[in-house]
Amino acid sequence: MKTPRKRICFKTPKRKPIKNTKSFSIESKSYLSQDSSQYHKNKIIADKENIETRLELEVAQTEEKLIQAYIEENKFLREINSDVLLFKKFLGLEIKILDVGLYEFSQRIDSRFIKFTLLEEDDSLVYKLIDCFGLELAGFFMEKIVFKKTDIFKFFYKIFEMFLMKECKID
Repeated sequence: MKTPRKRICFKTPKRKPIKNTKSFSIESKSYLSQDSSQYHKNKIIADKENIETRLELEVAQTEEKLIQAYIEENKFLREINSDVLLFKKFLGLEIKILDVGLYEFSQRIDSRFIKFTLLEEDDSLVYKLIDCFGLELAGFFMEKIVFKKTDIFKFFYKIFEMFLMKECKID
């Protein structure tokens, strides 16, 4: 008889858990990274608080400057005589008071010039052209015009429109 042969069995070995020898140092690095991230968060919060306080200070300073400017302007306005108009040179428009309720306006931009009077009557104003050169005036601006005081904005809009356009549009 033959001796029985030993059977050979090929089994894959079981994996043993790998112990990381550097696990302690990795954990310590993770703690350090958490500490540094916490540090950065705290630093960002502190920076934001510094920025907010700096902005609040700047706002307070600008408010103080504006208040001082308003106080100075109020003092100036109180010192001015009541008969002096503050808008004498409004966008190049010169205003003279000729008589009670009679105003003379002159406007000069480059080579264009217009001079006219406005007379107050009850609830209306009367326009009369005195002199004009360098402008193409619409026909109705050559004559005497009577309009309500509430329409003065439209009137001056048309005057300034003539200075800005080559041809005046009639509405």
